[in-house]
Amino acid sequence: MGMGFRAGFAGVTCVAFLVACGATIVDQQAAAGGGSGGSSDDAGSAGDSRAGHEAGGNPNAGRAGSSVKGGATGASGTTASGGSKSSAGASGADNNVPLDTRPPRPAWNPPFALGAPGWKQSTELLCEKHQGDQYAFDVWADSRGVFGLFGAACNVLAGTSCGKQGVSLQFNDGTGWRVLYAVPPGPGMGSPGAMFLSGFDSGALLLSGFLPDELAIWRITQAGKVTLDAPLPADRLFTVGKGLAYALGYSKLGQTILPDVLLRLVDGQWAHYLTLPALAENLWADEDRIVVVGPDQAVYEKSQNDADFVAIPGVPAGEYGAVWSFGPNDTWLGNRIGQLLHYDGSKWTVIETGSTDASGRGIAQLWGSSDGQLFFRTYNGMGRYDGEKVELLINVDTVADSANARVSTGGMWGLSSKEVFLSVTDWKFDQFACGGEFMLFFDGKTFHMF
Repeated sequence: MGMGFRAGFAGVTCVAFLVACGATIVDQQAAAGGGSGGSSDDAGSAGDSRAGHEAGGNPNAGRAGSSVKGGATGASGTTASGGSKSSAGASGADNNVPLDTRPPRPAWNPPFALGAPGWKQSTELLCEKHQGDQYAFDVWADSRGVFGLFGAACNVLAGTSCGKQGVSLQFNDGTGWRVLYAVPPGPGMGSPGAMFLSGFDSGALLLSGFLPDELAIWRITQAGKVTLDAPLPADRLFTVGKGLAYALGYSKLGQTILPDVLLRLVDGQWAHYLTLPALAENLWADEDRIVVVGPDQAVYEKSQNDADFVAIPGVPAGEYGAVWSFGPNDTWLGNRIGQLLHYDGSKWTVIETGSTDASGRGIAQLWGSSDGQLFFRTYNGMGRYDGEKVELLINVDTVADSANARVSTGGMWGLSSKEVFLSVTDWKFDQFACGGEFMLFFDGKTFHMF
């Protein structure tokens, strides 16, 4: 769910992100600090980073009343260790930011098959040296390459050595990973909550979430320049064409548990477009249609000729968190119990996927390729439907608080049915340098790390 957040520790101080809006590239290895921690008004806001990420993140939890200023970043050209090309920079003081003394990360042997590492000429694995728990937020791709959004958070009360935490946006054009933008807030207890990434092909990227200390929509160029696109609290993003985009937003921050308004970017300006007929968790759009889905069988669509959203009739009862459409008579949903549902314009068909996410969060995301294949992501796996059958590509059976609860997904996007990307976190690797963040490439048959 868009507002679901990991269980936390009430009353623990959170640190908001410290960075100037005009800052560009920052070395993930450089020490970060400066500023003093702001306190949260929300009980349980300074949560464990793992639990909150698995719950989907909460863009509002732990942020009301939290404000930290300062921390402008600098940049100079170096190369970060672990194969990730970056630019060095430091902000503030080095107080309480220990060196990462964890041992090197061993070979990854996840509970699913992997082919040889690599995507195009990129064979070195994604690596960020942090102290704390690393996790993958989201991934998006276009004709330039793959953009990944990653975070690291600390929780002293949970036994994590609290050093560097923050968010980095990294890019891989097929020759290796490099940091485009990094937000290092310095030592603290907070979690950045949910962040969602999208963009325009060969153009700017859009990110919803906290960057300095404001929940908003941000624009990031490929050169790493960040500007505030709109001071609007937003959740899921969906870009259409060159200058049209939508986002799920909040009319009254902190008073709704899920988005209740639709935001639209047109002619370079974001604005409230429509009040949603029900709380929503996800959306899909093209130049003519918008489809939003949410709990209590909330499934609505709007065409350019409609003044408002209209309910798609006959939706089976359920909680819907994912949507994709190939056209007016070819719309797909994913629900909380791991089912795919297809609407052909007149009737619904339910397709069992066999996914076994014991947490009950079901299908979190859908993505469709131009040849009609539908890929679905759960919080612990990924699969596809080729028009005839469902195939579970990754299915890590998770049981809450069990030793098997080790792998979770952060985001999925593709360029074709033979070029799909999945960000993954393996929580058993927090004890090693580079942590448990991994980016996978699916070539239509096999997954590869890169």
